[in-house]
Amino acid sequence: MRSYPDSVDTIQTDNGPYDIPARRISGTRDERLEQVDRAIQELLAIKVLECARDNPGVHLLAVPRRSHWFGMMVTLLVLLAMLLLLSVGVTHA
Repeated sequence: MRSYPDSVDTIQTDNGPYDIPARRISGTRDERLEQVDRAIQELLAIKVLECARDNPGVHLLAVPRRSHWFGMMVTLLVLLAMLLLLSVGVTHA
């Protein structure tokens, strides 16, 4: 079994291919999540090399692809309705 490194290695190559070693993710739930986070950060380091090589200050974030569009739409509609009710109330006062 390969142990996971204590810190994320910085990948320093000019051009691919990139070697990403296989690893076993095990332990408690928190330990597994930490190991997954480290692996994601390693992949993001490669993505920065490929996508933002000319911009050294660029940092990429791993965010979920699914969005909360329904909740946002309902919130916007409620806020719009409140705005309309307040504007009607102000004109009658």
